[in-house]
Amino acid sequence: MNEYARFVTKGSIIKIFGREKYESVLKEYLQYNSFNKDIFLENTTIHNTIKPIENVIYISFHFGPFFNIPITLLRNRIDINFVASRLSTEKLDRFSHTITSEKLNFDKENILLGDTPTGMRKIIATLKNGGSVFSLIDTGVGLGDIRKSNNAQICDVLNAQLYAKSAIIQLAFKLKVPVVPVFSIWKNDHAVLSFEDPIYPSDETSPQEVTDNIWKRFVNHYLVKYPEQWESYHTVYKLFAFDDPEYVIDIEDKNQYIVDGNNFEIIESDGFIHICAYSTFHIFRASDRVRQFLNMTAREGITLKLRDVYEILKGEEIIRLLIENNILVKNEN
Repeated sequence: MNEYARFVTKGSIIKIFGREKYESVLKEYLQYNSFNKDIFLENTTIHNTIKPIENVIYISFHFGPFFNIPITLLRNRIDINFVASRLSTEKLDRFSHTITSEKLNFDKENILLGDTPTGMRKIIATLKNGGSVFSLIDTGVGLGDIRKSNNAQICDVLNAQLYAKSAIIQLAFKLKVPVVPVFSIWKNDHAVLSFEDPIYPSDETSPQEVTDNIWKRFVNHYLVKYPEQWESYHTVYKLFAFDDPEYVIDIEDKNQYIVDGNNFEIIESDGFIHICAYSTFHIFRASDRVRQFLNMTAREGITLKLRDVYEILKGEEIIRLLIENNILVKNEN
């Protein structure tokens, strides 16, 4: 671990656990982080019963032997696609040998880069076509500044407030796909996995409530008991919440704007229209007027000033969302 990583790790642990506990947590974390994680896959994996469900999103955290989760699913003949980031794919080498040696049904085509527009399209297509994915919902290698996107909600994590990714769970609700939380710990030289009951999208709860409850379970049942096993201390600082002034729209902006048709998808669910922005992974509701506007301007390559957009859409809030999510962008040509 370089000096910068050590600095932000220490700072993150202090913020989350407080100054009274940080020294013991940091010492345990450095010890845990020093041994070869390849033994996770080599040693015995213990897990509870996995309920066979087709078309599901398995979610977990960068915690404990989390790579054993997709391996265990594949060993049980459950086909999945792994949602990764561009910078974290090299970590997949940790279990590539196991995949090859055991001839498991998984190859590079099953790795979906969730931080790219193409990857997001593949995730949506996979779920629409009845497939399943595995995704880590906390921070990790490859995460940009989540505070600059709308793909987050604030959750309490002991003494800190963190931005929690919510797009994958929002997507589950829009596509009516169940979510299965899976937690992993390293205990007595064994990887111990806990497959939770599936969470089915319904009108009785919301993606935000589900996200908050999953984080509370992670914090109260795992992070508190095994604080050294969270791999994300060196990057979790990117999630710390702070007050950020709202983006102000200048309707009289003289620049020409154009709709980036490659940066969004329109999803219809339960009679509502939702816009899925690929670059920020934010999903927001829109009217039929907005849908028609986006489809027409993207198809025709029409350029407009913000005043013109305002006259068409009749509201600043939707314009702000389109600009913040890189759907309505300045025409540089």
